[in-house]
Amino acid sequence: MFGLLKFRSRKNDSALSDRRSSDVMDAEVAVLNALHLSARRSSPHMAATRAGIARAIGVIEAATLGLCHIVELIDEAKELCASGIATEDASMLNMLAERYGAVIKELNAIAAATGHGGVQLIDDSLQSIEVHLCHREDLKVKLPHINLTAGAKGLALPKPARAFQSAQDLEQLRAHLDLVTERLDKAAGTFRQHGADLSKRLALILEGTIPDGDELKGIPFSATVPARPAT
Repeated sequence: MFGLLKFRSRKNDSALSDRRSSDVMDAEVAVLNALHLSARRSSPHMAATRAGIARAIGVIEAATLGLCHIVELIDEAKELCASGIATEDASMLNMLAERYGAVIKELNAIAAATGHGGVQLIDDSLQSIEVHLCHREDLKVKLPHINLTAGAKGLALPKPARAFQSAQDLEQLRAHLDLVTERLDKAAGTFRQHGADLSKRLALILEGTIPDGDELKGIPFSATVPARPAT
């Protein structure tokens, strides 16, 4: 902001009256004073809390991005399933099954590669991350881990050889994929909520207005919060 004010001052210098020039200088001084005051308010613990929250937001953003890619793959799996139901050609079913198998591999690869700062929330590792909201040990939130791999402990997607054997198998797959979509929607909502809450908290820290009590200005974390289920 300070640089922008200086840029504007240089650009319009010839057209400014003495009073206008004085206003610009006053604004620059006010910005410098605000930055200085903010630095004085930043205790080592506040800086550590700020860094922890920022890292957690990065983890959530990475998880959400990976989840969006997985949603696209599930949508493709639904299209493959619909195409399989609509055909009786054996060779076509084999081609659809092969592509479905590739979708599963790609889904697992995305879940395994999605992370930030060494933390992954959508693979099969059952990791989690605790974020401290201020200096009090009990005021923290635990971000949930949601297994979005294709395996039995994740999305439980059937293997291609079993899913594309008959029209009945494909109908069962289609019904299961609908349930998977609902689960992904709930997972996305969980990540969005945590991201929004932590962003509010980070904004308070940057403003230097951090309450010491239980009230966190609208953030529903007044004590240690267990991970939300991903059902």
